[in-house]
Amino acid sequence: MRITPEIMSQVLLQSVNQTQAQLTQLEQQASTGQAFQLPSDNPAAVTQSISFTHGLALVSQYQQGVTAAQGWLNTADSALAQGEQVWEQVMQVANEGANSTVNAGDVLTLQTQVQSAEQNLGSIANEQYQGSYLFAGTANQTPPWDAATSTWSGNGGSILVQVGASTTVGVNVDGSTLFPQLFSDLKALNTALGQGPSAVQALMPQLQTDLNALTDARTQVGSTLALVNQQSSQLTSLQQDLEKNLANVTGANMANVTTELAQEETVYQAALSSGAQILPLSLANFLNP
Repeated sequence: MRITPEIMSQVLLQSVNQTQAQLTQLEQQASTGQAFQLPSDNPAAVTQSISFTHGLALVSQYQQGVTAAQGWLNTADSALAQGEQVWEQVMQVANEGANSTVNAGDVLTLQTQVQSAEQNLGSIANEQYQGSYLFAGTANQTPPWDAATSTWSGNGGSILVQVGASTTVGVNVDGSTLFPQLFSDLKALNTALGQGPSAVQALMPQLQTDLNALTDARTQVGSTLALVNQQSSQLTSLQQDLEKNLANVTGANMANVTTELAQEETVYQAALSSGAQILPLSLANFLNP
């Protein structure tokens, strides 16, 4: 086949256009730092980036759950720690009341301390986190303990928070099985103090059971919090991996881009220069700067 000037011009123009297109793509990568601008540039990478982005969105959602769970549990732990302190003071009052040498004046003082403990425990029972009552179960928009009527209106419903793809934790303590018993035993102690040391002594095992119940509730909170904190660490690690993978897929390798850009510019200039020499009257004369 005869190679005519027209064919040579077409071949040259096609080569120049291909090189120029590659230059344009590399220049876009250099200016934006992105490996592609349109989905059609790299469909496989786009699919991967969508997957990584979706994964990051889920991680963010779970991290919000972790933050909420940590808030609930830390506040509950603090409240129960105060409850333990109050009940240890109650145990001291009971120990004094069980002493056979206690007199009528001492009894009145001890009963006043029991009443003060009941008020403090009422504040703890009605502790809130972001407007929700911690120990009221699912009825957490109203105070569970009504000191005026000595009634408990909370329930034993669980507040569940999702902190992972397959991990959900209950963040609340069932106050309905804990606090009503405590308040009942405080009233019993107040009565026993008036009846005498033997009545107080008979109540001591129940008061110790109550303290154990507070400690058990706090242990439960601590165990759940440890699980949530572990999940938080795993989510942070997963987030870092996803961000790295996303950057690898969508981000341009600037060192390679710079090298390739220089090479393509050299090839482009060489193609124009060669074309100008081969076809002095061709389009290359006008393209060559």
